Amino acid sequence: MNYLLPLISFVGLFVGNYLYKVAKEEIWYGKFWFLLMQKVLLLSIIGSFIYFFEFNYWVILGFILGLVLAEFFNLWSFLGFSLLSSYFISSNVLFLVSSLIFIYGLPVGTLMRKVRIEEIFYLFLCFIIPFIFYFGVDFVGVNFFVGLGVGGILRYVIGIFGLRKLFK
Repeated sequence: MNYLLPLISFVGLFVGNYLYKVAKEEIWYGKFWFLLMQKVLLLSIIGSFIYFFEFNYWVILGFILGLVLAEFFNLWSFLGFSLLSSYFISSNVLFLVSSLIFIYGLPVGTLMRKVRIEEIFYLFLCFIIPFIFYFGVDFVGVNFFVGLGVGGILRYVIGIFGLRKLFK
């Protein structure tokens, strides 16, 4: 069951896109709330790792690398890293993060409007590719991947809030 969680959490994107097709007229009025929901959910994912995890130098190294790599990689790849690292922390964190990613997919899918299959496939690949490092977690440690995921997500949150000038 735990191995289906990446697929289940990615399905939120499809459900959100279905919501757009069902209620096209109401989406324009709720656009502000959908964007606010995205921000709150990304901050909730970061907060869950801060609450359940203790920091050390691997987390800081991964955090800095995540901040830098967020310029080149998609947000969904960092959500994949955060889901990957939650596999190794505890089952409570795993279900919390996977449900937050599912709920995050709802407003994202709703605001995507007309979606081509290539876009969905690209986002799915970005989300699944971090699971290649599943066996590398024993070598590097889960701390590095937690920092990588949190740093990348935080970079996107900073960009959403319009504070991206701080990092340029």
